[in-house]
Amino acid sequence: MADEQARVPGIEVERGALCDWWYLRLGKANAVGERFLVALETALDGAALPSSGPARPIVITGEGSAFSAGLELPALLDLDRAALAEFLRRFHRAFLRFACLPRPTIAAINGHAVAGGAVLALACDWRIGARTLPGSDKPPLLGVNEVALGLPFPRSAGAIVAHGLGGPARAAGPMLTGELVDPENALRRGLLHAVVSADELRAAAEARASAFAAGSAAAVAHTKGTLRRDLAALLPAEDGDDHFLDAWFSADTQARLRAVVARLRR
Repeated sequence: MADEQARVPGIEVERGALCDWWYLRLGKANAVGERFLVALETALDGAALPSSGPARPIVITGEGSAFSAGLELPALLDLDRAALAEFLRRFHRAFLRFACLPRPTIAAINGHAVAGGAVLALACDWRIGARTLPGSDKPPLLGVNEVALGLPFPRSAGAIVAHGLGGPARAAGPMLTGELVDPENALRRGLLHAVVSADELRAAAEARASAFAAGSAAAVAHTKGTLRRDLAALLPAEDGDDHFLDAWFSADTQARLRAVVARLRR
């Protein structure tokens, strides 16, 4: 099984002896758009729980300077309300499925993890961040900056972030300020469990995967199901998330979002 590779549109799955590596290959920023959700759902469909033996962790990582820089705003800004509501339903399903996957998950955060990208990381059981961007002495930025853009958190995203940060009390600061921070500050705030050099990221992730793999697949799956019961309860919901949609289409938020897109296009 070692080093087998499977092609998922947008995600490359490397099946090693100990764990599976999921490489996000969705363009420069690994932005969360329609293609991202299709790729994530497809990868999840192939992530069956081992029938016996040790737990088999999944390590998810990006490439270049991005783990994932958040929503694919240039494409999403062109959607009408009905189309954006459908996108939110698909986001809700894909991200909650990933958060509730009955296998240990590790985020090996190689670069910027912002907004939806940070939500994806916080859906993981363990998060290891590189201290600097690849080939640079500059740190990546991490955080959930939805409120800074005038957006409330979609219900599923808010629940994942609060769970990943250890509950509402610990999540209040990052969620209410929308501040983006470097890895050392992210470690102090609970966004990360460990920070290592960029060169050490893979080895650190595999060491953590080894610790997770010590348990049996069945025992780990049951335990994770208990830990994630509140998130799993949200999966059946088909809520279009009117609070998010109202905010998205408000004049103030549209101005903020379009200013961000204008900066991205420079």
